[in-house]
Amino acid sequence: MQDLETEFVKSNTIVLQILPDLINEEYQMVIDGVYAKRTPSVVYMPKENPKYHIHCQLDFFQKNVSIPNKQITLENGKKETVPLLGELVKAIVTTKSGSVEKEIILPKTITSRLFEYLCLDVFNNKSTYKGFDCYALVCLLSDVAYYPPAPYFEYLEAVPKVGDVVVLTDGGALPDSIKHWTLFLGDDTYLSKFGVTGYGSDSLLDIMDLDGMKHLYNSNTVYVARPKKNANSWGGFPKG
Repeated sequence: MQDLETEFVKSNTIVLQILPDLINEEYQMVIDGVYAKRTPSVVYMPKENPKYHIHCQLDFFQKNVSIPNKQITLENGKKETVPLLGELVKAIVTTKSGSVEKEIILPKTITSRLFEYLCLDVFNNKSTYKGFDCYALVCLLSDVAYYPPAPYFEYLEAVPKVGDVVVLTDGGALPDSIKHWTLFLGDDTYLSKFGVTGYGSDSLLDIMDLDGMKHLYNSNTVYVARPKKNANSWGGFPKG
């Protein structure tokens, strides 16, 4: 097992660390009976003593950590208060191979909005954020208004750059053929919400490579999705 350590956690920073070396049969997800490998990832949070930190797998974090309430729900069901969760102001994403950890340099607007998403505590507020799916996530991260009937994006046949939104399609006319929306992190690594259509607040953030997503969503064509110049800004996800 790779050592779970990071050099990037600070008193006001949460770290999402991706561990591509640990991909194996143990780390899988299933959607509608289709299995695909996911990339292990760990979240690090500060503790009162700056020499120490708390860490947990990304899925555990989403289900059991509430930044707004400054609480962690332990496996035994007890809630533990972590005061420094209330002092968090940003999130960063890193990748670690062996003992070498590097920050993925995303646009500051994206890391800021990723932190905003984590603070929404979506999984534990399902009635408030019903339907918050992969498309809603990329809208928030891109500061583009959420409008499913006609997304404020244009679709390009291009090699994605770090921080680009990418769509997977079945090859049909856009945007109706889109099967999945995701954020490119570089090195065949993508961040998105994975779940069954219509259950957005139940779906979790996770990391996967392109082949895994193509298999999971039965898609064969990929485009870079860039916000249109006249796109309205993110105004929040429709509640209810």
